[in-house]
Amino acid sequence: MLSLTPFLFPSSPDLLLEQLTCSGQTLFLTVRSSRRTGSCPDCAVSAEKVHSQYVRTLADVPLMEYAVQLHVQVRRFFCCNPACGRKTFAEQFPDLTPTYARRTHRQIGRLRAIAKELGGRPGARESTNVCIPVSRHTHLAFGGSCSHSSGSRPPCAWGRRLGSTSRTNVWNDPGRFGAAPCGRSAAGSAGRNLCRVATGASRGRSHQS
Repeated sequence: MLSLTPFLFPSSPDLLLEQLTCSGQTLFLTVRSSRRTGSCPDCAVSAEKVHSQYVRTLADVPLMEYAVQLHVQVRRFFCCNPACGRKTFAEQFPDLTPTYARRTHRQIGRLRAIAKELGGRPGARESTNVCIPVSRHTHLAFGGSCSHSSGSRPPCAWGRRLGSTSRTNVWNDPGRFGAAPCGRSAAGSAGRNLCRVATGASRGRSHQS
């Protein structure tokens, strides 16, 4: 095992660095957990019997002007509790990444900071400069999550897409529509955008008739 692990992953002491390769301007780090057991998310009973393994790919913060991708070796365990309804479960890495995410905690924090300061297109350009290329839409999403980091769901309104019979959820937050102009509330900006959606739909119906 490589001794670089404590320096690369200070917040994840259970990780072991298995391999480090480079392709172009990207570093690929293969890591795994050093724990012998995993805990079932339903019954919290520790399990040792491994069902299978797979590789989970995560985007991490850059290192020395190189983009970084993690190849995390994930084990799926058999739950040994006969009273538990879950037969198998995949081990989690809560210190490294959220459940089902494709980014590490520290890259998410970096992108949120850039989105908070710069917003959509400027934030996308800055993230590309620091080897974390993402779209402006991703930055707008991170900007909206900064406004609602407490976990509460933001208020929303309903609109209709042009030429569609399904309703579209229009979030009432500045991360969705951009920052509100000076002296105007974010709710007012969202309401005006919703009116534009409704106006466009009515125009589309008049043209069709």
